[in-house]
Amino acid sequence: MKIIGSRTCPFVQRAVIIARLKNLPLEMTYIDLTDKPDWFLDLSPFGRVPLLDTEQGPLFESLAICEYLNEATATPNLLPPKGHERAVHRAWMLVTDSTYSQAYSLAYGTKDAAAFAEKTQDLARTMAPVLTAYKGPFFAGAAPMMVDAFWYPVMRRTTMIGKMVGKPLLEDRFVAWYRALHEIDAFATSLPHDYEQVSLDTMRRHGSHAASCAVCCN
Repeated sequence: MKIIGSRTCPFVQRAVIIARLKNLPLEMTYIDLTDKPDWFLDLSPFGRVPLLDTEQGPLFESLAICEYLNEATATPNLLPPKGHERAVHRAWMLVTDSTYSQAYSLAYGTKDAAAFAEKTQDLARTMAPVLTAYKGPFFAGAAPMMVDAFWYPVMRRTTMIGKMVGKPLLEDRFVAWYRALHEIDAFATSLPHDYEQVSLDTMRRHGSHAASCAVCCN
């Protein structure tokens, strides 16, 4: 199986995590989203990543890809088997799309300290409700599930931005959740080794406040 994506995309990252939790053979192909190759546009109906290239044909949209990967092998099953609990997990997974957008804006679209502080608070408010459902050490308790793979990318990015500005941005329970996930290889290795440097370079090109404070990644 081959996942086509960009080096810093959180939607790609969650598909990679699922493939690795399922111990599926995985080939990664990274593309430049500012210069998408024709072969990619021929495969992807909307020109978005991730794209999963399978023997049966390409799949798009990360939720569909993750559910397909989960069903590729019987164990571990990363979703509750059915009913209300499964729907609750899926709902908390869908919420992450808005957190990704806010984390992106915090990283790349914030030019000064005042705007950075305001957007940090906005992101914290959007993230906070999930803690009412979080059991610890992982979302549903003792084992990581698909919902953990959806929340890890925003925690990873917020942790990186906090390192840049020299102060933690995550509430303590998020820190505990993030650390528990980061100890698992499927999560910790789900990004390219140069992810932080690539992100920092891009943030600097955007005139990001966090990048101007950066005390990491150099």
